[in-house]
Amino acid sequence: MSIKPIKAQVVCARDALLQDFAVELLQQGFKPSTVVRKKKLFADLNDWLQVHELSVGDLSFQLVDRFLFDRRSAGYARHKTHETLRPILNYLYRLKLTPPLEAPVSKDPASVILDRYRIFLTAERSLAMVTAARYIDCLRPFLSQRVLNGGLDLRNLRPADVTAFVVARCPQLNAGVAKLTVTALRSFLGFLHLDGVTERSLVHAAPKVLPVGWPVCPRGSSPIRCVTCLLPAMSTPLSVAVIWQS
Repeated sequence: MSIKPIKAQVVCARDALLQDFAVELLQQGFKPSTVVRKKKLFADLNDWLQVHELSVGDLSFQLVDRFLFDRRSAGYARHKTHETLRPILNYLYRLKLTPPLEAPVSKDPASVILDRYRIFLTAERSLAMVTAARYIDCLRPFLSQRVLNGGLDLRNLRPADVTAFVVARCPQLNAGVAKLTVTALRSFLGFLHLDGVTERSLVHAAPKVLPVGWPVCPRGSSPIRCVTCLLPAMSTPLSVAVIWQS
């Protein structure tokens, strides 16, 4: 007589973890609809880690930033902040699967956003660390002007603020540093929009630095005088902006 072997039910460790997480959320009083969304977010995080050949034990504040940035880039309308991940991260910490994920101690209000920007440049744009560092150095004077009540006010950033910075800053720099400053600023403004900090892209608010030999209008010149000054040089289809001489 042949005996059929009993097939043991195999439970995936990932599925078991997700199920236990869902039960815990329900016990904490979360609505079932919220639990479903949090469970899906947990699964997305796990899948993202596997794609990058990582585990939950590798999670750090910066790595969570990368995950959230990828979600925003993919067009997800919800669950794009550290706060939405908090129940998941707390759960993993209680199980001693991850260390406590705290934001890095910043010496100034700009450090946190610049850390995220550095990750964006090196991980998403494949820039060298040295290039990213040069971009960040160029951006610090701009961000120092956005400090308000001990924090960083970027949500209320206007195109005029960007243009005013370039107009005031670039004439003080040599041509190479001025060009790098504008390049870094345009890149950073694009990042702020992708990161959800600004509602619209302000990239085009950063005027390009005038090429060597182009006329420079004195500070306080009227728009008519500036146009008159530039017209003879505008034989090429360059998109340029007037930079007033300090």
